Amino acid sequence: MLEAYCGVLHATLDGGQNSAWGATFRMGSGQDLNPITPKELVTIPGGAQPYDAIMAVFDMGTVEPGNYTLEMTVEGNDRQTRATRRAEFTMQ
Repeated sequence: MLEAYCGVLHATLDGGQNSAWGATFRMGSGQDLNPITPKELVTIPGGAQPYDAIMAVFDMGTVEPGNYTLEMTVEGNDRQTRATRRAEFTMQ
């Protein structure tokens, strides 16, 4: 399993008390990044602050040893705000 943690600032809530953003993930080696769906995705609202904590868990059981990149893109539901971050890791 691979666990990825991050936070989203200024994550406002919609009328249904859901976070007003969505996250997509891609993973791969080199420049070839392919969509990957987390086995588990947990968000924790930050209370009074416009902040959400995110934990994504990925099943890495079929991934071959090597160097990889995990990319996360968070986009506001308004489609006007987007941030992308990458993290490098090695499977042994």
